Amino acid sequence: MKKTTALTLAVSMALGLFLSGCTVERVDGNQAATDTPDSSSTAPDNNSSSNGKRVLNVCSWGEYIDESLIDQFEEATGIKVNYQTAESNEVLYSQLSMGGVDYDVIVPSDYMISQLIEEDMLAELLDAPDPRAFIKRREVGERSLAEYLDALLLKKGLKRSVVVREAGINETFGYQIFTGARRASRDNLLKLAFAMGCSLRETNRLLQAGGANELYCKNRRDAIVIFAISHGYTLQKTEEELYRFGEATIS
Repeated sequence: MKKTTALTLAVSMALGLFLSGCTVERVDGNQAATDTPDSSSTAPDNNSSSNGKRVLNVCSWGEYIDESLIDQFEEATGIKVNYQTAESNEVLYSQLSMGGVDYDVIVPSDYMISQLIEEDMLAELLDAPDPRAFIKRREVGERSLAEYLDALLLKKGLKRSVVVREAGINETFGYQIFTGARRASRDNLLKLAFAMGCSLRETNRLLQAGGANELYCKNRRDAIVIFAISHGYTLQKTEEELYRFGEATIS
């Protein structure tokens, strides 16, 4: 049932974006500055076609759409299709969550739709008046790590000294991370996320703000951390699970 629902939502989302893209001129967009390795996708072309035709910007993972169908669509509608591909669903997800691209249509697979549902991204997308509004709403690229850490402290009613202690980070170094004076490693960012009881979405945003790769479900170690966060594990219990599976611990 969940898979069927996810597929239905995927179709609805793509159709909604498709219709919105067909009624407007080309939308500006820039390539996201992500830490995701080996991305084969590029940002949509910023310009409308030279002959003034409307442009529809489409991104899919892999070679999902037969390009002959694109030719047929262009011939039937007079709308130019700027078709881009992402190497994987995770690359597409990273671009979407970071707000650095501006596609009219995205084509993820069913399991990625499930992830979007779990992180409330799909509801945000369906409620947004257009893709640009959704992207702008989720954009965190201009927020520094220090700013996001302060926002999390305020949201959760936590004290910085308590978080640093719970994370097992040196007090002076922790203070410098919070003030932006020192750069935190990915593992130190994960420690802070556990110490603050961050959700998966908050954790990935924290990693992003700190200039680190977001958690990637196809990476064995990251998958364990994702599972731990999703099930409310403490840092200590997560460390035990990583050790049990022969993966490097966070500390």
